[in-house]
Amino acid sequence: MIHAANPSSTKVQVSFYDMMKKQETLTVGKSGSKKGQQQKTITKIPEVNLVEMLEGKQCNTLFWSPAGQT
Repeated sequence: MIHAANPSSTKVQVSFYDMMKKQETLTVGKSGSKKGQQQKTITKIPEVNLVEMLEGKQCNTLFWSPAGQT
């Protein structure tokens, strides 16, 4: 998203959002072979998440690829 406080401004803010927020949780094994070991679980939460904001940049067009980093 391209946004600025003044519509005629040459320097704007560019924000990048992700639609799935990643949340990491650590669990400790209580029994069996994983007793006392920490296990990291990553779950995705369906919400808008700000990835990065670039401030004071000159921009008037953004290109988006549904395939990701191409």
